[in-house]
Amino acid sequence: MLVTLVDPYAVKRARASGVGSSIALRVGGKQDNIFSEPVKISAKVKTISDGRFTIEGHMGKQLSIDIGKMAVLKIGNIRLVVSEHKGPVHEQNIYENVGLNPEEAKIVVVKSPVGFRAAYEPIAKKILLAWLLQILIYLHIKRHPGLSSLWISWNIGFLD
Repeated sequence: MLVTLVDPYAVKRARASGVGSSIALRVGGKQDNIFSEPVKISAKVKTISDGRFTIEGHMGKQLSIDIGKMAVLKIGNIRLVVSEHKGPVHEQNIYENVGLNPEEAKIVVVKSPVGFRAAYEPIAKKILLAWLLQILIYLHIKRHPGLSSLWISWNIGFLD
């Protein structure tokens, strides 16, 4: 599974630890502390990058991108690509820049309303849209805030 996440602190920790090192830290949940919270992970630092690459897709030909420093964290079968800044996660180049091939992944998580289709439809066996799941999670959290993490884990588990 390939996932991207903007988390400057995680990038800083990965860079300080170096490629090949194991680190424990909390990722995510730092930009929105109302609907999310950091998740504790133990990961191996696989790759470090300067975060500069060129988009080749429908959003721009030969368009230079700089999303700040990046790192790939290996958490079991998940490759979490963390960056310092937001960027075009709808393009495969974001993964290719750090040595990952989306065509080889079983699941690629792309946070994009529609821009991802041009890049991923040609290689995807199936595309699952998560907006309905997000609405259901939001409604459930509003009604039962104490059970939200259990409910989210159970509902996401059906994708395994």
